[in-house]
Amino acid sequence: MSIPTPEQIKKDARLPENANFHGWLIHNPECDDFLFKYKDGAHVISKKWCRLPDAAIRFNRYTRALKVLQNLELDNLAIIVAAFDLGSQIIVIGPDVFQERMSLPSDNPFRAGHLNR
Repeated sequence: MSIPTPEQIKKDARLPENANFHGWLIHNPECDDFLFKYKDGAHVISKKWCRLPDAAIRFNRYTRALKVLQNLELDNLAIIVAAFDLGSQIIVIGPDVFQERMSLPSDNPFRAGHLNR
């Protein structure tokens, strides 16, 4: 699988010119949360999650996010998404193959659909 660049994702998603790449995030679509903190030691693996993408761990390189995802054994639970800062909010964009998982109903009060209620 070829990894698109942040610039290509920005162009394909038709984001505004002022949208800045925020980083690669590890996202659990079923729980609608993001990896916040982790510890990967010889005898212990621990993970903490958060609801806001702007509080999540940001990876500058996709390959680093992928390595962490694999080391934490999250391959079947989480996905890597691109995050962009629009000034007033951080948006996340996932690969098209995960569109259905990212569109699952959510009780996350910070999701865009909840903010309009």
